[in-house]
Amino acid sequence: MGTKAQYVVELMEQPLEYPEAALEAVKEFKAKNLKLRNLPEAERLPGQLTIMHEMIDKLSDAYNITRVNFNFFGGWAHFNRDSNTIYLGGKFSIITCLHEFAHALRFHWGLNEGRIKEETIARHWSVLLFKTLFPIAYENLVMWEGSTGPHDFCLVRPR
Repeated sequence: MGTKAQYVVELMEQPLEYPEAALEAVKEFKAKNLKLRNLPEAERLPGQLTIMHEMIDKLSDAYNITRVNFNFFGGWAHFNRDSNTIYLGGKFSIITCLHEFAHALRFHWGLNEGRIKEETIARHWSVLLFKTLFPIAYENLVMWEGSTGPHDFCLVRPR
């Protein structure tokens, strides 16, 4: 079991409700991703990006918001409000994608409680959803060494 800071444990104990369609979208992503896991990266990554984009479309529909665009590139992951686009950078990560979708969701709802609070909310929403549907993978995650609090923690696979 991966070690997590007490503030992460406490944050994950705070329940959230997700629409059934949102849970189904992530479950479908999980099932499709499992089928791709053993392929060489050159074949796996395009398929993973396709199913991630499908998941984002289904999450957008589940929350009844304008469909959020998706782009994979080599920079930092972020949600761009002007283009309504999640940019996933560096590596393929379901938690990062869900985190950026949480930012998109709050933007579409017209909510903004300041950067630090918004980061905590996005981490709570995305990591709890991941924990709910990927419980074994969640248990194995550990704190990234740069994590300092609930607004900037990062969970990673152990090296």
